[in-house]
Amino acid sequence: MTDNNYLVTVCIPTYNHKDWLTECIKSILLQETRFKFEILIGIEYDDQISEEFIPYNSKPETCSLKVIVNPKEGAVIIENKRTGRGNFLNLLKASKGKYIALCEGDDYWIDNNKLQMQVDFLEKNKDYVLSHTNVYTLEKEKLLQSKPDNFSYENNIYNKNEISTLTAVFRNFKIDFSEKWSEFLMADWPLWISLSEKGQFKYFDKKTGVYRINETGIWQNGWKDKVGSDRLLNEVEVLKYFLKKGTNNKKVIQNAIINRLIKVANFSNKSKAYKLNFNKLNFKYALKSAILFKEIMTSFILYPFEKLVSR
Repeated sequence: MTDNNYLVTVCIPTYNHKDWLTECIKSILLQETRFKFEILIGIEYDDQISEEFIPYNSKPETCSLKVIVNPKEGAVIIENKRTGRGNFLNLLKASKGKYIALCEGDDYWIDNNKLQMQVDFLEKNKDYVLSHTNVYTLEKEKLLQSKPDNFSYENNIYNKNEISTLTAVFRNFKIDFSEKWSEFLMADWPLWISLSEKGQFKYFDKKTGVYRINETGIWQNGWKDKVGSDRLLNEVEVLKYFLKKGTNNKKVIQNAIINRLIKVANFSNKSKAYKLNFNKLNFKYALKSAILFKEIMTSFILYPFEKLVSR
């Protein structure tokens, strides 16, 4: 699974990132490490990125740089937007390092000691499988703080994903990316869940990178109405996958499913543009909660009568 020549593989999944890819790669080449690492750049088959956007490898003695083209059959398009999921998973499968680091092509690192710091921790703490840090966000050329100083990270990835993908460094386990993963709208969160069942996560309250918000992101431009509901329902499918697969966190996952279905009910109640498809709800878990049952009753049965009376 791993190659002793590279302690770390840095994966850069890209799509429509030609305006920022050079900055991303250069920030990784600036890393100061006492070990060798490889950089794998994943490009979609029809992307406009060419070699001119790939910086010359200025440190070949310590770093290998390779481009991997994701084949057409591996591409995933949702509502005319590419998710990059196939590209992401192909890079993970091709990684040779003992550890894997991630940085999408429109993001970049700002701490030259980032890799060394995180790898040092994982090398010394065998019960930890992943480390991540704080970041800045860049929106409309404004640099904003992503998480507050002294942010208290809760190691419960089932309830909420608080891991900034561009900061993650984790052990290169042989994870089974089964066919079911192709139905997920995201790839990083299921990966974090898989890793969480193998060990602990370490959060460093230090800003090591910049997360860029741009118009090409499939989830960056809307967390309400249909987009929000579709994502929540897909997260339910992810959780059901791990529940069926077998886990020691059965109750935690069931509660996480219930919480998401409550949010979907609220979305459909407030949105005039989107009506919930009842067939998508999994009442096997939903009806286990009296709270959720009340929410559904209020949203889909009582609400029309309340609206009628209020006229």
